[in-house]
This record gives sequence, structure tokens and C-alpha cells, in this order.
Amino acid sequence: MNLNILVKLNFLILGLFLVGYTMYSLNHDGLPQSVTSIFGMKNKSNDYLTWCDTRAEKVIIDDSVSLFQKGKSWHVKVGAQEKRVDTIAMEKWFSNYCRLNVKFLKNRPKQAIYSNQLGIQFVNGVEASFKKSSKFNVYKWQTKYFESKNLENAIKDLKKLIK
Repeated sequence: MNLNILVKLNFLILGLFLVGYTMYSLNHDGLPQSVTSIFGMKNKSNDYLTWCDTRAEKVIIDDSVSLFQKGKSWHVKVGAQEKRVDTIAMEKWFSNYCRLNVKFLKNRPKQAIYSNQLGIQFVNGVEASFKKSSKFNVYKWQTKYFESKNLENAIKDLKKLIK
């Protein structure tokens, strides 16, 4: 076979795969955020926020309870007490809630006072936190404002995990 024909055949197969993947994605959960952001598109089916692009080493709940990684295991510290947490359950929590379904708000609520709900310290040294408005059911992550039942469930599940 001619090399030119092989190259064309490979591109046709790649194109067929990309069309199939796009159709599957649009029928299920929408295109991945990485794809839509590259092309500057808005994801029509669901808004979501992927907050853990890198691994977290510490999670702080309500500025009072801290979960942190020691070696390969996770521990929780409440006051002066420290105990080990189920590492598999913690990893499942990250897996379930690393990508949150959210409803982004176009305008941020005026005169809202935010308090830390969930602080995260990443392995690369970056710190960030989810903050919640005391008046509204609105959360803030960096410069984004949104509503999310999924984040509420994440915080509830995390509190259950440490008991």
C-alpha cells in the first residue's frame, strides 16, 4: 500500500472515533470541561466545577476539623485528638466529589458575607477554599459563584466519614 493512502486512512479512522466520542458525550454528561474550555464553548447540559486538578494533602472543615495525609493513610484532627480515617473511603470521597455539579451565577450576590466551609491544601503548596454565604445558599470557589446540592452532599459525606 502507498504511504499516502495509509496516512489518509489513519486520519479517517481518527475522525470517526472523534465523532463517535462526541456523540456519546453529548448524549450522556456533555463534553468534558477541558474540551469546552479549549474552544471557548459553554457546556450546555451540565455546569460542573473540577476543583482538584492536583492531589490534596489536607482538607479543613469549618475551620475546626482537619483531615490530612500521613504517608499513605489519612488522619483527622479535632481539637487535640487525632485518629486514623479509612483511607479507601477518603479516596472514594475525592473520586466522587472532585467534579461537582453546580449552577454558576452570572452576578455575584451583593452584600453577602462568606465563611469557610471546606479548605483544601494541595501537594504543590496551593491553598484554596469553598466559602458559603450566610444569607444565601451560594458558594464561592476562587472567583466563581455558584449553587450546588452536590457540594452540600460532599460536606455531609465528609463529616460522616470522620465520625
